[in-house]
Amino acid sequence: MNTVLVWLPFFLKWLIQTTIVVSILIGFIVVLKWLLKDRLPVKWQYALWIIVIFRAVLPWAPESSFSLYNLFPIKEQHSSISSLIVDRKAQALHDDIKVANEPLKTSKTEYINEPSGMEPRETLPKSTSPVQRSEIPTTDDWIHAGLFGLWLMGVISLSIHLFLTNRKFARNMISGSNSVASPAINHIFLACKNELGIKRKITLLITGQKIGPALHGLWFPIILLPASIANEFSEKEIRYILLHELVHYKRKDIAVNWVLTFLLIVHWFNPVLWYAYRKMREDQELSCDAKAISYIGPEEVKNYGYTIIRLLETFSSKNSKLLATAYFSKNQLQIKRRITLITLFKKKSYKRTALGLFIVAIFISVALTNAKAEDANPATVLNEEVTSDKQDWLWFNDYERSSDLGLVYDPDIKVEDKGYSFEIESVLVDSSRLVISAKHNGPDGRFLQSPLEDTEIRVTDLKGNDVATEGISVGNTYPGVQEYVFLFDELPPDQVVVQAKPQYIWADKEDQIKREKIEVDWDFEFTLDMIKTKQLDKRDLLNEKYITSAGFEMGIEQLIRTPNGMRIDMNLSLNDELGKMGVQNWGDYMNIWYHLETDDPKENKKYFGQKDGSYATKIQLQDVVEANGNVSWSNTWFTSTVSPELKNIRFVVDEYSLPINKEAAVEIDLSKLAKIPVVFEDEGDTITIKEHQFEKGSSTGKTSLRFSGKGTYKNQATRDEWIALDDNGKTYTVRTEGSGSSTADGGSVWDDLDFVITDVPDNISQLTLKRVIVDKKFTDVDWSVDLPSYSSLPWLSK
Repeated sequence: MNTVLVWLPFFLKWLIQTTIVVSILIGFIVVLKWLLKDRLPVKWQYALWIIVIFRAVLPWAPESSFSLYNLFPIKEQHSSISSLIVDRKAQALHDDIKVANEPLKTSKTEYINEPSGMEPRETLPKSTSPVQRSEIPTTDDWIHAGLFGLWLMGVISLSIHLFLTNRKFARNMISGSNSVASPAINHIFLACKNELGIKRKITLLITGQKIGPALHGLWFPIILLPASIANEFSEKEIRYILLHELVHYKRKDIAVNWVLTFLLIVHWFNPVLWYAYRKMREDQELSCDAKAISYIGPEEVKNYGYTIIRLLETFSSKNSKLLATAYFSKNQLQIKRRITLITLFKKKSYKRTALGLFIVAIFISVALTNAKAEDANPATVLNEEVTSDKQDWLWFNDYERSSDLGLVYDPDIKVEDKGYSFEIESVLVDSSRLVISAKHNGPDGRFLQSPLEDTEIRVTDLKGNDVATEGISVGNTYPGVQEYVFLFDELPPDQVVVQAKPQYIWADKEDQIKREKIEVDWDFEFTLDMIKTKQLDKRDLLNEKYITSAGFEMGIEQLIRTPNGMRIDMNLSLNDELGKMGVQNWGDYMNIWYHLETDDPKENKKYFGQKDGSYATKIQLQDVVEANGNVSWSNTWFTSTVSPELKNIRFVVDEYSLPINKEAAVEIDLSKLAKIPVVFEDEGDTITIKEHQFEKGSSTGKTSLRFSGKGTYKNQATRDEWIALDDNGKTYTVRTEGSGSSTADGGSVWDDLDFVITDVPDNISQLTLKRVIVDKKFTDVDWSVDLPSYSSLPWLSK
């Protein structure tokens, strides 16, 4: 009895916290589905409910700062049954320590039957651990027992009700059925099984009851068909019905229903979970429809929808309480939504699939994690994170190599003002680049993200001349640290000075959304000796140049090998003719595609390029030189991909892109657009505009015109610029909306592409849609360069 009383508060606490956690998750799904409406494919909507089930039975979940439950006061230290054991042990330990530290209140003398001459001894009070507590129950014990009894009554009652319901169904429907089906139906059934790749035996039973088709049975699956179905439905319609039921089996929907029913029994008192159960079963059917439709032709989709309507009108559906059954629902609202989704079905929608994958991935990360446990000293937690294992750190390999070669420095820089601190943890340096790893925290110990975004950290010589340019680092750092990366323009001087004099920093406000400026004194400066780094440098100056037929000029200037990577530098420019076409800031947006080849006998991999994603850069620089408008371009490769010791390398440029001024237009007559789509073709891009609609701004009251269509792009679609002109020559602003997917040839396909023209007259009837800038992809390249090899490298002899 005492043991049960000890466990009850922990069990009830787990039960309540679990039901709250699941309810929050369900509410989040409802809001998410309402926001996305039917833009999220039904199979992914159904997947969200599966995550709810998984969360409810999850015995343990890691803590995360991104957890959904950080937004709520509930903390989930006890959100699993296993945690009850931990709580019980912790309570027992607490009680034992408490008793041990208390002075003895009473003692008694006890005579023991021992050899003569032994003195009587005192017996000490025993520890009052949870299993050795007082025999008299407290008021709290009675409350816990009453709550548990009420919960147990609900569990037993619901279990009995569901058991009797399913038993009655099994007796009346299954035992009263027979497996005698027409040869035609059996043939359709076997063909559907083969089409879905189902090899397990599934029994097909014909029932005399007027009940809709259903899949029944977890261990011994049975498909029930009403006897009148052969007379009331065609063979093609029967195929649709059987496909639907077999998809239920293939996706293990019966097992899912069993698990969810078990959760309903445990959380019978939670109306939110009952609501979720109904919605999940609806989405289960809709998802099943979508999968079944994928096995039929597009021209049959409408017939499938008509079959569903007729089926629901003809037969009864009273199976909602059956544990091991998947059935057709007769809810009118669901029927309407179901038919709508069927008619809108598209077999292939990479955009919607990508959206579904993205949302489910994000949902898993926020739903299957617990709230971050609060700590009395946030700074201590941060320090533990910073000193944790760095093997996933982007710069880990560099750090190891640099440490062995004595190229990691601690400049002993720590500044603090108004509770805001900046500390440099380490500086990794070689003759090619300098990487500063810094920690910056607020008064509450929280990490500050990019506080120096408006401040220039300068790397200079002793005379104050800049000798390095800030580059872009690809990848993530380890928690609580930010990297600042600089590339040396030339071979660095013997000493460099690193300094910053910020007038203010940026810090997150309490809402963690908005940022504010904070005036602080974070001035710092330190000097690095670069002599050793220059001794570990292998640098080849090059003068390899190439001009494309369009006038794009490329020149390789140097190849640098250091212990931490290989870097290639190029100078890029446009000739006069192409320069007239290029936009003013072309250097910020141009792109180069290239690959590397090697016949190094020590290297198994011979190709490093975009096609297999293996030439990924660790550091990149694309800086416009103000003096001549040229672009300094630099890539440093990951040592794990392209080793600095790799020999016999050929650098091959495949293609490039840059935004150019190039006008092309299409005339649109709004009155004819619905019947005759307008096609825009230019520079290998094809855009089809099919429909339009006027939209009224809720706040501005201004009218916008939206053209909808699709497009196939050879060029870079996202950087195009468009305008619109009416018959009077008035110019209107145009913005593009939509999403697309990449193609194997480097282009993109946009199934959903909109052009929104703002502030147009309500009575406008004709427009000219004009593209004025195209981010053109050029393939007029036939250039490869054999990069210099080596006979020895200085760091290999160290």
